[in-house]
Parts: sequence; C-alpha cells; structure tokens
Amino acid sequence: MTLLIEVAKATGGPGSIGFLVLWAIAALAIGRLGRRWKQVSRALLWTLVALYFTLSLPLVANRLADSLTTYHPLTDLAPLRGVRTLLVLDGDNRRGRIREAKRLFDNLQPDQVVVSAEPLIVSALVDMGVPKERVALETESRNTREQIEFVRRWPSRPVVLVASRLQMPRIAALLGPAGNDVYLAPSPVGTEIANLRSIHWLIPRYTALRLSRDALYELAALRYYRSMGYTAVNPA
Repeated sequence: MTLLIEVAKATGGPGSIGFLVLWAIAALAIGRLGRRWKQVSRALLWTLVALYFTLSLPLVANRLADSLTTYHPLTDLAPLRGVRTLLVLDGDNRRGRIREAKRLFDNLQPDQVVVSAEPLIVSALVDMGVPKERVALETESRNTREQIEFVRRWPSRPVVLVASRLQMPRIAALLGPAGNDVYLAPSPVGTEIANLRSIHWLIPRYTALRLSRDALYELAALRYYRSMGYTAVNPA
C-alpha cells in the first residue's frame, strides 16, 4: 500500500496525465518484446482508453466522490460565529478552497486567516479583498499529517478549518477527539458536476476526470492512513 501511495503521488494516480503516460509507455514497451506480446500491448492500451473514458463520465465521478465523502460546504454558519481564526489547508481543488475561505471570511470576519499552503493562496485571498495584515502563511507542513499536527498545536481555539470536501474524511480521521473544537468547513471541488443537467451526466468531461482522480487518491490515502494506525476514528 505504501508503494501504491508513493506511485500515486508521483504520477497523480488513475485519471492523471502522469499515470496515463506511464501506462501507455509500459504498454508500448511490452509490445516491443515480440509478436506474442503485441496482443497484450493492445489490450493494455484499450484498457487505458476505457478506464479514462469511464472516469471522465460525470455520473461515475460523482458516484466515486459520494462513496468517499458525505461532507459538503456549510449552509448554516451560525455555530461558527465568534470564532476568531480561520485555518486554510492546501491540497486538491485549490480554487474551491480559496473561494470557501473568502466566503467564510466575509461572513465571520475572523481576526486572522492562517494558510498552510503555497504563497499563491495568500496572494489570491488578498486579491479577493482579504486584508493582507490579517493573513499569515505556514510553509513547514509537507503533507496532510503534518498539516493536522500544525492544527493540533494551534493555541487559540476554537478554529474553523477549510479544506476540500474530498479531503475532509481523512482530516476528520486524523483529528479524532482533538477535532472537538475544530469546525470543519468543506470547500467545493473546482466544478461541482452534481449541478449538471441530467442529459450531461453521460458526456465525458475533463472536470469529471479530475474529480475521479482526486476521489480515488483520497480513498487510497484514507485506507492507507487507517492501515498504518494514523487515524483516531473512522468517520462516516
């Protein structure tokens, strides 16, 4: 499982361009082994085409996402009133995280927004109207586990934690009991394909392919974390 996670990180996993290229190169290389292997090579290439076509269907992508997470952006912000710190984690669907952070800032007016991410998220929030003096950047965390350790160490509680709705099951599992004073604020994916009209659900879309990729990666990562004993709970 560890090897699979590392491969997924390196290539992007099924649904990514890196995985597509790697599989295609391997299939073509097998075909050069001799006449007997050409059929194997063609079968692998057609399997690749079928896989990516299937993952690019909005119906499939939405089912994958829903099988992973029941988290959705918050509609009732009343319980969050009075929280003075907004923590934003980097990861998949960065645009959705930025938009959700801005929405929450406008509604809650926290004293500070702490971004555990690349500087460009800070720049994006400032460009959208968040006062620069209220935004701080944390760059030491290199992965989700380190980001959650950063959240655990944060001295001022409670806090609102913004991350993709796809990543939220893993975050909730890592936080465990320490998440009692952490309000989880799931951000939407870049394009919520659930909003498409039904006639478009069987038409391949690149946004659906990306959603499938992110959902498969998070599903694998969550299972890996559980198998390694990193998680404190198994969230619904």
